[in-house]
Amino acid sequence: FTAKLYAQMLQLAGVDLVVTVHNHSDTVQSMFSEVFRGGFHNLIPYEIYIDYLLNSNIVSYGDGGEGLALCAPDKGARDFVKELFVGLGLPKAKFILLDKERTGEREVQIKLDPESESTFDQLDGHDIVLFDDMVRTGSTVVQSCQFLKQVSPGKTVFAVTHFYASDEGREKMANTSIDEILTLNTIPTILNRDVQ
Repeated sequence: FTAKLYAQMLQLAGVDLVVTVHNHSDTVQSMFSEVFRGGFHNLIPYEIYIDYLLNSNIVSYGDGGEGLALCAPDKGARDFVKELFVGLGLPKAKFILLDKERTGEREVQIKLDPESESTFDQLDGHDIVLFDDMVRTGSTVVQSCQFLKQVSPGKTVFAVTHFYASDEGREKMANTSIDEILTLNTIPTILNRDVQ
């Protein structure tokens, strides 16, 4: 309801074209497409992440991606991470899918999804990159990385498109289970620049 109302308000204000970055909600995209009659585009930063993983030293891996694993923290991120995985063109890399169950407002339980293409036994020593579209409180990402530490990874990297963490979230993400945070800085605040 809120997304549709927001789209209608933008239209009433005279906006005729909307471009979003990494909006993973099919429902919201559908509403904006309907309100703007096709004048809506959602940009997904596949190429930026792929280029960075292939050409930086943020992770280490062998020929064909041996020793690298990409991780979707939940089913909502599965298609995005799978597309990244395919785009990397590293046939020996691994793909894992986690599943989260909310047990409270800020509590989640993390487990390996039964549909995951790789098992924990196959990930020992791998550098693992966990992707998500945004972060606020940090609870899910910290618990996911703590869960992944069970396999003794080489390095655990959290890659997030929209880094909009609260003070509480920033404090939580200082957890030792996250070795590095990679963000596109789509929300360029002074605090983000200072942290980076």
